Amino acid sequence: MDRLHATVVKTFCLRCRKSVETMSTDDIETHMVFIAHNLYYCPQCADATGHPGKLRGQVGDGVKKQTTLGE
Repeated sequence: MDRLHATVVKTFCLRCRKSVETMSTDDIETHMVFIAHNLYYCPQCADATGHPGKLRGQVGDGVKKQTTLGE
């Protein structure tokens, strides 16, 4: 029988180095704001830098709208 293996993925905020641990099966964009390929801000740093506080998957990307944490 085949088993699926999930791994722990640790992601750091580009600015403050806050870390978030998620499973490889989770969607990291639910916890961090996507900046660029493999680059993320925590929601607080995204607000502080004036980066748009929207997570990956905005309307117009062909993906349903997602909201940031705290909304």
